[in-house]
Amino acid sequence: MNEANLKRYTYEVNVEPFAGKFSGLDYWRCYETKNVTIWYEKGGYDLDEKIIHGSPYIQVKTDSTTIYEYALRRSFSLDYVKTKQEDGKNL
Repeated sequence: MNEANLKRYTYEVNVEPFAGKFSGLDYWRCYETKNVTIWYEKGGYDLDEKIIHGSPYIQVKTDSTTIYEYALRRSFSLDYVKTKQEDGKNL
């Protein structure tokens, strides 16, 4: 999310609370950082890109029975994923 995403909510967009169905809008969800775990899995070496890939994951435990897991659709360079993991730890 970035400033451009937020601007969508200020100009002619009828925003409704998230109802569990896709509306085409981006929704923000805030969590306490103490409940967030960020990690990655190391992938293989890509001969074309000449990088090692990494797949990032985020897990959020909101209570004793609810856990949300987020995974990206694609992998990134392992260096990039490691940097983002460190950024998450420093929140």
